[in-house]
Amino acid sequence: MRRFFEWLFRLRFGTRLKPFAALPGPHPLYPLGTLGDLLGGAPWDVFADYGEKYGPMSVAWLGGRPVVLLNDPALIRSVLVENTEDYYKNYPLRALTPVLR
Repeated sequence: MRRFFEWLFRLRFGTRLKPFAALPGPHPLYPLGTLGDLLGGAPWDVFADYGEKYGPMSVAWLGGRPVVLLNDPALIRSVLVENTEDYYKNYPLRALTPVLR
């Protein structure tokens, strides 16, 4: 049954998957993507586990929206400090608030 929902996700969001095909990450399931992994756990813990499982850069799917996850301090510094204009990112305060408290 899982393979069916993976296939359905690829069918529905195939054009969105292509640019991220080279990045490791969990297989998304239709319609939630990888949101099911977040059930019962804190998002930062789940995504930190992705870092251990898939490496310093991976992709997660929140519904049909890809999210690139960085779990390496050098990559994070590159995006937030050194090459900030080269990357699109939302204002991170809301996302970082749980970590900063």
